[in-house]
Amino acid sequence: MLPKVDGATLLTLATGHKPDSLDFTSQEVTACQKAFKKLHTRIYHAVDAVQRVVVNRVASMVASRVSDVQVFALVADEAVFKMPSGLQTAAEADRILASVSEAVQATLRDQY
Repeated sequence: MLPKVDGATLLTLATGHKPDSLDFTSQEVTACQKAFKKLHTRIYHAVDAVQRVVVNRVASMVASRVSDVQVFALVADEAVFKMPSGLQTAAEADRILASVSEAVQATLRDQY
């Protein structure tokens, strides 16, 4: 059975930092460890889902604002854009990259 504890005590018990000094039974410590692991997993999945939504939305907005690029791939927390074929100079690529940078900033400013 999970005892009623505050967050600091739960963290102490769950991570094994001096749990024996807090006078909890091994069953209570195990219950805290299981609860912490479940909570940690749920938070991780929630953060991951939000991150995917934000990356998708920002990448889509950037592609709509910068006509020279297309979303090529979404990998974890990064969007990879396909540059147009036929670039002749580094200056052309720099111009497009500057436009993408501005679009990212504008999207974050406008949306978030």
